Parts: sequence; structure tokens; C-alpha cells
Amino acid sequence: MAAFFAGAFTVAIFWTGSYLHEAPIDETSENPRVVSRESPEASGLETPAGADPDTPQRSEIPVFLMATVVSTNPARSLATLRIEGEPRGHAYRPGDALLDTTLETIEPRRVLLRRAGRLEFLELEAETGPVAEPSFAPAPLQVAPEGERTLPRSLVEAALASQTSLEHDLEPTSTLHDGHRLLELGDVEKGGFYSRLGLEPRDVLMRVDGEWVTDQENPLWAALRDHDELVLVVMREGTARSWRVHVE
Repeated sequence: MAAFFAGAFTVAIFWTGSYLHEAPIDETSENPRVVSRESPEASGLETPAGADPDTPQRSEIPVFLMATVVSTNPARSLATLRIEGEPRGHAYRPGDALLDTTLETIEPRRVLLRRAGRLEFLELEAETGPVAEPSFAPAPLQVAPEGERTLPRSLVEAALASQTSLEHDLEPTSTLHDGHRLLELGDVEKGGFYSRLGLEPRDVLMRVDGEWVTDQENPLWAALRDHDELVLVVMREGTARSWRVHVE
């Protein structure tokens, strides 16, 4: 799953499904909401008598769940949520405040929120399509490259010689494509190869020249070896990012 924004459209790629959903977003709103850092207890809500505060109830807050990325480390999971009236969504992690709630848990198809001691949930909207097995069929990922980077061929050759070591910095995620795990970058050495390539810590590699990157097949190395130009697509903080790399 990833979510990215282009013009007046938000495109959410739900990594837990087998479809691509595009939903037009109104960019003309003049009354955007502001995320509140106020304590949820200040909202004055009370749990109904006899209700179990830990049994999630559907939330009525004016927020839409657009996409989720679930990591094996829950603290690194991401949810893309859009507050009603805002032109675009934003990435949230567990523990973040959202209006008068706190994001507690991120699941593949929903998020759990704590509101005045009560547990509530938001789900991915039903109209996005049927729930599928945790893999998805290849679909065009239309992300326009945002910029360009140039790497000297000598740096690329050194990286290829150290490929095994560099691959240790890529960690499989719980997100699947075609039955295989996508890869997330760990720490990035400042000035190192991944940094020069434009990558940042916790980037999830998605595609290289249109080919998916997984723990079973990583086309990055062949593209660097055989081509003088390639296009990278990654998921960064809930947003798909793309840029072009030149090797000279």
C-alpha cells in the first residue's frame, strides 16, 4: 500500500488488496481542519454505561482512512488519513494525536483510535473494492518522477561489488506483492550509496523501472549494472515518491 497525490487527485494503493483505487479530492476547500494535540479526555465524551471501553465502536469523527502499511514492528506502521475538508491526507503512526483521538493501532484494513478512554475504529471504505488475499496483481503505478540524481559510474561499480553487504540494509516487511515481501531500508549512512541514490531511512522500495522490488527479486542491481538511466519509486511516510537516476 502507498498513497500519493497528483494535482486534484489522491491515489491510494492499498497494499493489502488487489486493486488500484482513485478518488478525486476537493482542493478548493477554504476551511481546512487542523490536527489537534489536545488530550482526548478533554473532549467530554463518556463511555456509555455497561459498554466495554475496549470493544471498538465505529468512530464518527470526520476523518477518512485512505491506506495502511502494517510493519512487523507496530511502531513503524503507517496510516494515511484525511480530515474532512482538507485537500490531502497525511501519514500517522501509533501514538499520534488526531483531532480529539489518539491513534492506537494500525491494522491492514482499519485503525483503532482511543477517544476519551473509549476504543473506536475507522475502516477503509467499502467502495474501494473487495478484500483480497494479502497480495495483489501488478497494476500500473503512475507516479511522475519529481527530480533527478546523477551518480558516477565508479560509485555504482563499487556498490555492485558490495551488493551483498548493501542488501543487509534492506529488511523484509509484512506487506506482500505476489506472495513476496516488499523491502524496507534500514539506517542510511550519510554520504553513502543509498543516500547518494536519494533514499532515506524507512523508505519502502516499490519499483525500479516498473518492476516490483521484493525479497525474492530486487531489480535495482541489474538496472544499475545494465542501464545508464533508471526510475525509482518508493513509499516514504505514506506517500509514493519517484525520481530519475542517471549513471555517468
